[in-house]
Amino acid sequence: MYLIKSLGNKHRADALKKGKVRIGTINYYRQIEDAERADGDEGLGKVVWSGQHLSQENFNKIFSPFDGIEMTNGWSIDNKGCPIHASYPNFNAFVYCYSAVEKSGEIASTARGKGDSFLCVANPARFVASVRERLTPIIQRAVEQRAAPDEREQILKTLEILDVNYRINYNDERKDRLVDEKNINQFKPMSFHPQDFFQKATSYSYEQEVRTVWLPIAKHPITGADVPLPIPPEWKHRDITVDSSALSPDLIECPIDIETSTVKPTGR
Repeated sequence: MYLIKSLGNKHRADALKKGKVRIGTINYYRQIEDAERADGDEGLGKVVWSGQHLSQENFNKIFSPFDGIEMTNGWSIDNKGCPIHASYPNFNAFVYCYSAVEKSGEIASTARGKGDSFLCVANPARFVASVRERLTPIIQRAVEQRAAPDEREQILKTLEILDVNYRINYNDERKDRLVDEKNINQFKPMSFHPQDFFQKATSYSYEQEVRTVWLPIAKHPITGADVPLPIPPEWKHRDITVDSSALSPDLIECPIDIETSTVKPTGR
């Protein structure tokens, strides 16, 4: 199988000759102008309280991390199972999307006019590592400029950028995280499963998409747990220069592990 990136001729030339590629963010794909490509449900789903009675303690545990709202003075909500939705998590990540095809004749159907040219990511492992290397100083500068002074050193010291590769799972089920009296004790507000980033509606299945997500994480200064770092919400994408030897204008073999749906290195 082959990992194909459909794009315009100018961007193809920049990638092959200079290694210049555009790495988008989850926010970018939520808000992209082209309605044919927009997916407002990109990223994590909402948290939804679906229990019978929402106490002050549980309200604050569920909603405060997302909406900044707290309930006080012992108030509670007797919602009788009526769902209460939190906002979407204010979380962003860097994303690169490809199409996995078996034959060159499939490329046009995966692109559907989104690009008039293509390139092959001939060495996925090298490409992913190269992007991670280029993104690291960008994230470090953002931490230096935006993190609270008492947290900055700890974040910079423990900063990592993890990369996760999956095929997209196409289905029309909601990604909402349902919380009620049965699972509230196990609920962790800021936790997520990577698969949340790899689900799209069946209307996009023609894309045959494989996606890499780069997740900046650092150790929490108090708990020591790995926590995701918020990429500034105004960031839509970053144009960076990567190892162009990982890219090819031709269909060079680029195998994908079918069982785990992860990209395997080519060994080149």
